[in-house]
Amino acid sequence: LLGRRGSRALRGDLDRIVLMALRKEPERRYSSAAALADDIERHLTGLPVVAHQDTFTYQASKFVRRHKAGALATALILLAILAGMTGTLWQSRQAHLQRVKAERRFDDVRKLANSNLFDVYPEVENLAGSLKAREKILTNALQYLDSLAKEAAGDLDLQSELATGYEKVGDVQGALNNSNLGKTKAGLETYRKANALRAAVVTARPNDLEAREKLARNGYTIARTLWMDSQTKEAEEEFEKTLGLQRALVAAKPDSPELKDKLAVTLIDYAAIPAFNSQSEKTLTLLDEALFIVDQLREKDPANPTFKKTKARLLRLLSRPKDAVGDYAGGLEALQTALALSKEAAQQSPDDFRAQRAVWLTETMTCEHFIDQGNGAEAVRVGAGTIEFPKRALEREPDNGVVAYDLAISYFNLARACRLSGNFKETISNADAALAEMSKLSAKSPDDADYKRNLAIYKTEKARAQIELRQSDEALAALREAAEIMQPIVAADPKSATSLGDLGMAYRLQAQAHDQKGNHREAVAMVDKAIEIAQRLREQKSARDSEKNLLAEMEKEKAAYRK
Repeated sequence: LLGRRGSRALRGDLDRIVLMALRKEPERRYSSAAALADDIERHLTGLPVVAHQDTFTYQASKFVRRHKAGALATALILLAILAGMTGTLWQSRQAHLQRVKAERRFDDVRKLANSNLFDVYPEVENLAGSLKAREKILTNALQYLDSLAKEAAGDLDLQSELATGYEKVGDVQGALNNSNLGKTKAGLETYRKANALRAAVVTARPNDLEAREKLARNGYTIARTLWMDSQTKEAEEEFEKTLGLQRALVAAKPDSPELKDKLAVTLIDYAAIPAFNSQSEKTLTLLDEALFIVDQLREKDPANPTFKKTKARLLRLLSRPKDAVGDYAGGLEALQTALALSKEAAQQSPDDFRAQRAVWLTETMTCEHFIDQGNGAEAVRVGAGTIEFPKRALEREPDNGVVAYDLAISYFNLARACRLSGNFKETISNADAALAEMSKLSAKSPDDADYKRNLAIYKTEKARAQIELRQSDEALAALREAAEIMQPIVAADPKSATSLGDLGMAYRLQAQAHDQKGNHREAVAMVDKAIEIAQRLREQKSARDSEKNLLAEMEKEKAAYRK
């Protein structure tokens, strides 16, 4: 009935019961007949027998035979648990491996980006002819960093690295003192991205002086970019904010010459705004503070090329208010000293584009000094020498917006110098060359107000020569275009003395061209517009000393037109 397997198992238990009952040693036999009967009863009910060795396997087999359904269910549950645990452990292991792999990839990309930004890029940053290489390096680095940015929330070190990447890309797009692509607005947008990251780091680490210094440096760059984009009010606000940060840094580290030099540079560049708008008092206040700092630095380290550049930068700008009040001797002296310092710094850094450009800039401002003085011969001599540097640099890098702008300025200044010397054909030729370069830049950045203003004043300069050559129709066409360009610029910044003066000159010259054609009514209408602007400048106390008789001169012209 039990079948073969059961029979074998049963005989095994009976054999052990019989053997135990027959053992010679009393202590190893059943203690009584009742014990023997109990063991047989246990056997018959499927329980473990005393005669069998008490092992786990034996006990388990007996239990399973008695509870087959329950044992099967338990086994299945155990198998499921074991399978689940195995799967979970495998998945955990795989997730760990993937996490390690992702972290390793993250670190590799970060190292690659840092290598591009901090190892490779500095080797070519200031080299002439390196624009394309720098653009490629930074574009790649920024792609790497952007791929990490979404995974780096809360990683302040990575945010700082990403900000540095944005700033370097901004430099290539539209920096003001190095070779770039001439995309000022794009550069400004990129600098602002960096600023947000810098501010977040400083908020999280308010006592981190290095983070605060980087934020101040970023603010300085934004301020200069805003100023060159004709956003004067915003530029002044950013300069004030940056000065606050830098003064606090100097107070925290009073023995740092680098921080003091950066403060001086910010003061100098901020002073360019009131200097441009003929606000001599504010200009000199800022420059006096900068001069005190720079002279202290140079007294301790006179051979330092950085401090030489800063002093030259200051002296170049100082010539402007001196010329504005008629102190041409003082203005020229400042420029000559600046030129000597710039040449020394350039010799110390022969491969530094910015150092070489500083020499060109000083010579350019010297040409403008002679133009303001009315010395055409000296202006032509100096101005002719400023063409070569930007022209050769542009030949090496046709996409370099800085040197294209510089070349346009050189041609424009030479055009003005030729007009003062009475060479009107050369004036037109150089004005056309300036227009050609500036038009290319404006085409790349059609919303750039500075490019537009330059186009307007170049057209105005050309028209002045055309009036002298009695080319009245051509002059009127150029002057109308100039006025159309300047009107929205003045509307956007109505307190800019320079922009107002540019628009006033376009109106005044239109009056002269109309008078040549015999259109006296139109001449009177145009000179009235010019007079209105001159009155606004007087009310703003923005007129230069050389223009103090401007209103009287235009009233005489108006009277002549009426005749």
